[in-house]
Amino acid sequence: MILVDTGPLVALCNRRDPHHARATRELRRLIPGPRLVCVPVLVEAHFFLNAAHLRGRLGALLDDGTLTPRHPTNAAACLRYCRDWLKAYEEHAPDFTDAWLLAMAHADSARIWTFDREFETTWRLLDGSAVPRVRPGGAPASR
Repeated sequence: MILVDTGPLVALCNRRDPHHARATRELRRLIPGPRLVCVPVLVEAHFFLNAAHLRGRLGALLDDGTLTPRHPTNAAACLRYCRDWLKAYEEHAPDFTDAWLLAMAHADSARIWTFDREFETTWRLLDGSAVPRVRPGGAPASR
């Protein structure tokens, strides 16, 4: 199971994004299986996709099954995890979307597809383990 972060999602939708070619290439190489997108990522993506045609591309990715919306299995537990994680990393000014992705990855044993280096260099799960990420082609970046 793969959770898609905002960076790759925006890049897929906006051909002018500097990471568009990378996102398109990596999407083709991701392991088969669900590519999930959560509500906080969709909210962030809508903010950055500030034109109707760009939001239309996002809708098309959802409509054609490239991406599947995903809600946490236990929203209350996810919110508690977010609160605890945000407090643990408050000196780094993390955002809620990153916290939500980590909470969902923790709860669902999912990996995150992201372009943000903080997931590699700074962020950890609350138990201290590395953030579960994917590398295109399916090899896990960490676990």
